[in-house]
Amino acid sequence: MITMKKKVLAAIIAVTLVLGVAIGRLSSQPQGGNGDLAFMLRMFSVVLKLIETNYVEPKDPAKLVETATSRMVSSLDPFSELFTPEQAENFQVHTQGKFGGVGMEVGLRNGWLTVIAPIEGTPAEKAGLKAGDRIIKIDGQSTWGMTLNEAVEKIRGKPGTKVVLTIARPGMDEPFDVELTRAIIVIHPVRYYKLVDGNIGYVRFVSFSSNSTYELKAVLDTLKMQGAKKYILDLRSNPGGHLREAIGVANLFLQKGDLIVFTKGRNLQDNQRYYAQNPPEVDPSAPLIVLVDGGSASASEIVSGAVQDWDRGLVVGDTTVGKGSVQRLYRLDRGYTLKLTIARYYTPSGRCIDRVTWSRQTVQPVIGGDSLETGDTTRSDTMIYYTKRLKRPVRGGGGIIPDIVIEGERAYPIVAKLIARGMFFQYAIEYVKKHPNAPKKYDNLKLTSSDIKRFKKFLKKKGFEFRESDFREAEDQIKYRLTLEIAEKYWGMKSRYYFALKRDRVFKKAVKLLKKAKTKDDLFREMTEVR
Repeated sequence: MITMKKKVLAAIIAVTLVLGVAIGRLSSQPQGGNGDLAFMLRMFSVVLKLIETNYVEPKDPAKLVETATSRMVSSLDPFSELFTPEQAENFQVHTQGKFGGVGMEVGLRNGWLTVIAPIEGTPAEKAGLKAGDRIIKIDGQSTWGMTLNEAVEKIRGKPGTKVVLTIARPGMDEPFDVELTRAIIVIHPVRYYKLVDGNIGYVRFVSFSSNSTYELKAVLDTLKMQGAKKYILDLRSNPGGHLREAIGVANLFLQKGDLIVFTKGRNLQDNQRYYAQNPPEVDPSAPLIVLVDGGSASASEIVSGAVQDWDRGLVVGDTTVGKGSVQRLYRLDRGYTLKLTIARYYTPSGRCIDRVTWSRQTVQPVIGGDSLETGDTTRSDTMIYYTKRLKRPVRGGGGIIPDIVIEGERAYPIVAKLIARGMFFQYAIEYVKKHPNAPKKYDNLKLTSSDIKRFKKFLKKKGFEFRESDFREAEDQIKYRLTLEIAEKYWGMKSRYYFALKRDRVFKKAVKLLKKAKTKDDLFREMTEVR
């Protein structure tokens, strides 16, 4: 009597052989040095049969084929994945803006799991994880060779449980562990906003999740009523999200009919152009600055690229991630879903946003971008494009290179370790217990040298070892980090942003530029002088 497993195996082999014969008839040309496709499919069937009948331990052939298919898809690039029914459901929850985990966007770089951007206000952000951090272990298990989906599944879990990530950070000699407590992650796209200097509306925008355009529009209306005539849209560490939200957000600032982004793939239906459909929410002549950094990706790059290409405003900060590929979901039988990269994003001037050609073993820079008009696929990182209105030269090569490049403040190694170990967070709790009455005003919170000495004693009590010379070198930054944590414990996240912006040199540069500008064109005239 034939067992159910053998029936499944026979069906898989039969389908594989039929596919092999059919494809073999269509093309007899070799598909690489290892033989043509038909031969490889036949070999796959033979190997599967040999495993089923001879391997030292019994294996489920259906599971083997699922694993092989998943690995095949993940070998294409870091963003293509095969989801099991459970994974597909989790992915849907994530894209709706609420999910369980630690709160960060991750991808594969040179085969290693890497932080693209932590989401603000989440366990990952509070632990000090940064864009570019390499996650080399999850609970002691190496991430080398893991698919992106496998790694994400290990990081996520029941709220309240813990996960230990081993981090290798550029510029630090040794990896370090970060223990995170999982939480329900609810993404509110506008994290903070305020009126600065009387007429500058500042908005910290952290995610292009569902309804984020609506939320941003409401905030812009509020700022306008408060007297805003100039704007700073802060997209730093914003990992992106829905394409429709990127188009909606860009439309709040661009003129009706302006091209926002276009896509280009192998198939004609994947070549799409997306335009602003409505009049702008903000006066089209109002000065605008968009802030970006090495954690700004995907939808953030669509918006900043469109603003830059239409000379709608200045882009200030650091070069963006360069995640400019388009994924489509294909619903398969029995609840399986294929997420497949089918196109790339291009800015209105024709620049390809995607920075790299992905490979599991290597990452090679994609140089330049395809030209929609000529179909030219020649790539050069020195390729120059021109903005739509003022014909300013802008470079291709993937990612968005700001009009004014300014790197954010980098944490000293000792500060990074203090954040990772939760020392600032823990001391802030202790500090507030001893000083339960919050100061009447934010600016009245000023740490003294005695507070710093007490913090040192606290570190020694907790077993945190450090060199006095390292502490002295980073003392100003340590005091700043302590202030952020204590302020948040007293007054919440808004106070944290208040103190952070006071020290933020990228933000200060934007304010300096806007102070001199009455119209958007004034920004471009002043740009060289203020640089």
